[in-house]
Amino acid sequence: MKNKHTPLRLPGPLIITGILTLIISGIISESCQIQNPSDDALLADKIINQLKDSLNPDSRVALVSVKAEESQNQLIIKGETTDSFYYKSLIVELSKAEIDWTDSIILLPDESIGPQNWGLVNLSVANLRSQTGHSKEMATQAIMGTPLRVFKKSGSWLYVQTPDKYLAWTNDAAVQVLTMQEHAIWKGSKRIIYLKDFGLILSGPDNNASAVSDIVMGSVLQCQESENGFYPVFLPDGRSGYLPVGDAADFAQWKDLVQPAANSLETIGLEMIGRPYLWGGTSTKGFDCSGFVKTLYYMNGLVLSRDASQQINQGETVTTDEGFDQLAAGDLLFFGRKASTDRSERITHVGMYLSGGRYIHSSGRVKLNSFVKSDELYSQYLVDIFVRAKRIMKVESTNSAIRISDHSWY
Repeated sequence: MKNKHTPLRLPGPLIITGILTLIISGIISESCQIQNPSDDALLADKIINQLKDSLNPDSRVALVSVKAEESQNQLIIKGETTDSFYYKSLIVELSKAEIDWTDSIILLPDESIGPQNWGLVNLSVANLRSQTGHSKEMATQAIMGTPLRVFKKSGSWLYVQTPDKYLAWTNDAAVQVLTMQEHAIWKGSKRIIYLKDFGLILSGPDNNASAVSDIVMGSVLQCQESENGFYPVFLPDGRSGYLPVGDAADFAQWKDLVQPAANSLETIGLEMIGRPYLWGGTSTKGFDCSGFVKTLYYMNGLVLSRDASQQINQGETVTTDEGFDQLAAGDLLFFGRKASTDRSERITHVGMYLSGGRYIHSSGRVKLNSFVKSDELYSQYLVDIFVRAKRIMKVESTNSAIRISDHSWY
């Protein structure tokens, strides 16, 4: 026997009209319940944004991701920040405004990563990216032995800050995480700085020994006293090896004695001629423009800001209105778009002046160009987009640039 069923009956016009009336009424009723942000919420957002603009205008060096939300008649301020001064200032300003709010702001480092909120780069060169993922834009790099602040973790990715305060993500395989106490022990240990542009850490005190890792100029490693012409060295992740004594220097002595010097800057720069341009590159394997001059100055004892648009805020301005005669070796040259009545200044490139009108920069590759028209290396294009020059040589006049010997992370 087949199952019985009731024939389908379509609703008539009156029923449809009634259903539509109920639906529309419900929508109207629901929409009427949506409330506009309260005065407190609007004021809180204004304070949040004004403080961010005044205290942390550069998101490359400080994370401030904070907003006000209302839920069940309660004002909640949520988000995260790496800047404790911003966080404390926000509390003060909200209190002054007599705003009643619930604090859901995470002051990084995130508690979930535990006490291991420091780190050391344990690869010759670690790639740091703008977002998690190997396919994401490379924002910068950090070389072996560079100390890092570790702020949070997402999967196998760490959100870190470099000594020049740059924030980015790197894979956890590139970093040996440390506690504050372990970082302090590293700072107090005997260390060497690698001075050649590229080399190998060997498995034994023998130039024919197999490689443990490659290493680039500026890398810092713990070591023991030299023996038979080699330093026994220890990588951050526990691996050990040997480096020829002539390729490195005692780090404590080096950082106290090294000073920015025109001849040293020029010598190291010229050794890099022909090295490939690499977006985000800051190692002798490949540079972008600001990574190149940053590396030259790092090897002369000074930590510059990461990007050209940050570096232009350091040092003293050199007068170039009447030409380039006042330039001296080591001066930084900035290129881009000059300010006009309808457009703001925009810095897109940086190089370093040498002498005789010539300068060195990374553009396609590390190369020379000249401001002198009769020079075969003259570039009219670069003259046209030249903005201004800054002198970094005098440490006391470098504003936010920091001597490595004064940097608390080293």
